[in-house]
Amino acid sequence: MKIKKIVPHFFEKPLINPVSDARNTIVKRACVLVSVETDKGITGWGEAASFAGCGSLVVNTLKFFEEFFIGKDPLMTSKLYDDAYQASLHFGRRGLVINALSGIDIALWDILGKTANLPLYKILGASRNSINYYLNGGYYVSDNNLDFLEKSVTTAIKHDARALKIKIGRFGLEDDAKRISIVRSLLGSDRDLMVDANGTMDIHYLKRLDPILIEHNVRWIEEPVSLRGINLLKRLSDQLKTPIAGYELEMTLQGYSELIENHVIDIVQPDTIWSGGVTECKRISAVAQSQEVELVPHNFASIIALAANAHIAASAKTGGWLEIDANENPFLWALDREKHYQMIEGKIKIPEKPGIGIIPDLTSIEEYRLL
Repeated sequence: MKIKKIVPHFFEKPLINPVSDARNTIVKRACVLVSVETDKGITGWGEAASFAGCGSLVVNTLKFFEEFFIGKDPLMTSKLYDDAYQASLHFGRRGLVINALSGIDIALWDILGKTANLPLYKILGASRNSINYYLNGGYYVSDNNLDFLEKSVTTAIKHDARALKIKIGRFGLEDDAKRISIVRSLLGSDRDLMVDANGTMDIHYLKRLDPILIEHNVRWIEEPVSLRGINLLKRLSDQLKTPIAGYELEMTLQGYSELIENHVIDIVQPDTIWSGGVTECKRISAVAQSQEVELVPHNFASIIALAANAHIAASAKTGGWLEIDANENPFLWALDREKHYQMIEGKIKIPEKPGIGIIPDLTSIEEYRLL
């Protein structure tokens, strides 16, 4: 079997109601899907991360890599990833190159699963056949922020989510305390609450925030400080009682190994669509297992990303949870043609379909296509 063609599919949709975290305002959702076609008629699907308006750059990077992959055996997944990584070392290592390689890599693993007629998580080594989910909500909006926050709690309860993660850090300590208190009182004590600061805080602020997090039984704080190096995170992990989760901005096995083995994070959050695909995420999972660090994939994209991350969570020894986007996203549930992935009573059951288990319904998003 040989790789015949790699096709990027670029979609973008302006949001009706933009949302903000502590650092950025999201005014549109983008999606770069990757189809890898073989000479045996098997097509694999992946996704390359296209956050922060980089979609067109990712598409160009995918086109650049096509020549490298054409004619290669798609079932040599790890070798192809490693060879492409080495070939792009002078201009790669992080960023757009890893985004593009992640999308291609996911599609290759999808081909492998379809060839073997097995779901991906069983090829990777199944640890469970269903995973818990938490909803990612509670963003900031242009007005009525607290009303929007309360709606996020209602949505989490409606969808039987085991937990809810909200945004903090945009308007100071008093506002953070109010947001956390409101959500905990509405959410009750039988669901977990997490907070995400998107790397905007400093160690002095966090010392004042930590008692509030402890009081309201916050399960973790995600990305409390900017990812600038290990030393600051070491100081932070020594001084905070609240567990630290992260870091979605990190990439590759090397990057995550430094975080895990230096014991500066308690929950590790790689994402198949930009951390290095299935190949690197399964390696990161092994390091997390060796250090007994919980693995909960970051997930904020299309149903392809959700599926790929779900298989990683289902195969990871220290996994079992997945983040679910509860915001306006036309590239999520509508794209799952056969509705293999569903949130039911706090769990997502991994479908026993070959590969990642998704046949994307591109007609449902065709109006948003840019390429």
